[in-house]
Amino acid sequence: MGKNKLARFAENATFDNLIQISFEQMKQSGQCSLKGKWREEFFANDNPIVLELGCGKGEYTVGLARKYPQKNFIGIDIKGARLWRGCKTSNEEQMKNVAFIRSHVQMINYYFDENEVDEIWITFPDPQLKKPNKRLTSERFLSLYSKVLKPQGIVHLKTDSAELYDFTLNEVLIPSSRKVLYHTADLYGSDFSEDVRDIQTFYESMYLKEGKPITYIGNKNKCCSVSFRKGGCKRHGNKSPFRQNKTPIYFDKTPFCTNETPFYFDDCKILKTNKIEDMKKTISALCIALFSWGAFAQNNSEAENTNKWIDTYSTLNQAKDWNGMLAKMSECRAEVPNWEFADYYEGIANYNLKNYQKAVEALSAFLQKNASTPAAYLFRANAYLEMNEADFAIKDYDEYLKTAPKDVPAMLSKAQARMINKDYANYIADLTAVLAIEPSNMDALTNRASAYAIQKDWNAVIADLTTAIAMKEDANFFYDRGFAQYSLKTPESIAAAIADFTKAEQLGMTTEKLYTSRAQCNKMLKKFAEEAEDYTKLLAIDAANVNYYYNRGVALFKSNKFKEALADFDKAIELNPKYVNAYKYRANTKGKLGDKAGQAADAAKVKELTGA
Repeated sequence: MGKNKLARFAENATFDNLIQISFEQMKQSGQCSLKGKWREEFFANDNPIVLELGCGKGEYTVGLARKYPQKNFIGIDIKGARLWRGCKTSNEEQMKNVAFIRSHVQMINYYFDENEVDEIWITFPDPQLKKPNKRLTSERFLSLYSKVLKPQGIVHLKTDSAELYDFTLNEVLIPSSRKVLYHTADLYGSDFSEDVRDIQTFYESMYLKEGKPITYIGNKNKCCSVSFRKGGCKRHGNKSPFRQNKTPIYFDKTPFCTNETPFYFDDCKILKTNKIEDMKKTISALCIALFSWGAFAQNNSEAENTNKWIDTYSTLNQAKDWNGMLAKMSECRAEVPNWEFADYYEGIANYNLKNYQKAVEALSAFLQKNASTPAAYLFRANAYLEMNEADFAIKDYDEYLKTAPKDVPAMLSKAQARMINKDYANYIADLTAVLAIEPSNMDALTNRASAYAIQKDWNAVIADLTTAIAMKEDANFFYDRGFAQYSLKTPESIAAAIADFTKAEQLGMTTEKLYTSRAQCNKMLKKFAEEAEDYTKLLAIDAANVNYYYNRGVALFKSNKFKEALADFDKAIELNPKYVNAYKYRANTKGKLGDKAGQAADAAKVKELTGA
């Protein structure tokens, strides 16, 4: 399914498991008609009710519902385009124990009565770093949950934000009378409930596929979790073991769109450097430094032992035997206790084993003794970057780049840290510096275009992508440039956008986002026959999409192809018997075809559905 928000909003209106109540209706009614009656009137059973707050696409809600058919699950989120996925999946699977509510979490008491809810899940919420009161685990929200939870109700938190975990555990739960049932610093290394580990949200799955660690609290960019029970107990005195000064930020799927169109610009790629190659580049300088240290040893025995360990660690490094490096560390320190490069090698080994916090600690210990080794700053910067500690990473890259100002991989890694901080201006500046050294660096060029898109500097986007296209005719480049052309919103730029979308199609792109984008452009230029052709292609991809039939019908109607339009409106109404706009257009179409009785019948149906 393409990322067509408008189509999803329309389809949401057809789902019988999605509750959407306007603010005006809320003010008038005072409470949801299902409040206190979810079991008997919606689920038609007496099973426990479990909520997922900020459910996004509903992966947890649907996943838990599959696993526990004897429980009722309700996902709550304000983003209708995200909820669409969970609603559609649960409808397709005919799941009777799933519902969704489109609402702000703070309205929870509008929908649920006292003691109506058995359990609450909060999965990867916005950590609200600058607004603690808006955190879904703040005292303000916990008080709301307390009103709807049963006396022994449980709340689960799963998060990739160490700051949110620490705030929840040490600033909210421990000082209060709430009982902490379980918390762990190693989710995927623990034996904790499979519900926590095996059911994953969209972003959690994406991070795992990208190799990003999703574990518990031990490192700053790792996933944290805590479960706590409503009710009282003795106060806990334990404290979280991690540093509290930084929080991981992930830059991921980012739509660039206007309110009136469902277009999506392709994601900014997170620039990666080959850290193994970085090590190879710097290892020779390291060996020189090590041998220099041996030359200045206090005595021949010490120099001999030092050179022995230089040879040992050089061999282990070439063999990439990182565990071997760590295994010999105690013996090494016993023989050459003053050799600071033992810390350096410990840092390299831990980095390659993805023990990034330990790598930082070892390299920091080394730099306290030897601040004149640029490679140490580079490796520590890389470790900070893997931990999403962007500010620390940038500081170390700056220190390293003083000695290697044209090291492009390091410059790209620094740019990546800028992106984590969403510092787009400096991200662009860093990529511009890379392009001054390597004008044909495609990653730098296309990522700069993406950053310009975030800033809505569409002319700059077009310029960068035009340069990229001159080097390589790629379907994604044409699509992205087409979006930028569309965003300028002139007749000339819309025509240019259609040309780019068509070129992307010729190069093999046959996606829903392409055809919906081009259909929108054709509609704006009143090229209704071409718009209808795009919806025909969309229906070849998704033959059950009610909105594609409706939109093609409208385009055919405006092309004066009334019989074909009538067939599409018939199909749209067959798929959604309450599709008011389809009845309206079908009535007009029947009028054009001289079917006055049919026109009157459809007009009556519109009045019936709208109450007008």
